[in-house]
Amino acid sequence: DEVSAMASQAIREVRGIAQNLRPFQLDELGLTKSIAALARDLGDSSTIEVHTQLDDVDRALAPEHEIHFYRAIQECLNNVLKHSQ
Repeated sequence: DEVSAMASQAIREVRGIAQNLRPFQLDELGLTKSIAALARDLGDSSTIEVHTQLDDVDRALAPEHEIHFYRAIQECLNNVLKHSQ
C-alpha cells in the first residue's frame, strides 16, 4: 500500500511538471482564455477578489512566444498573491 501510494504521488508530480512546461490550456483554449483561467484560479484559491478585462490576444504572438507571455502573467499574479495584504 505504501509503495502504491508513493507511486501515485510520483505520477501526480510528473503530470504537474509536464503540464507546467506547456500548459494544455494554451493549446486547447488559446492565450486569452488561459490568462483568464490563471486569474480565476487565483481568485478561487485565495481571499483576493479578482476581476479581469482582457482584450483578445490570441494569435498576437508566435506560438513559441506565447508561453513566455503566459509565464510573465503567471509570475505577476503570483506576486500579487505573495505581496498583497
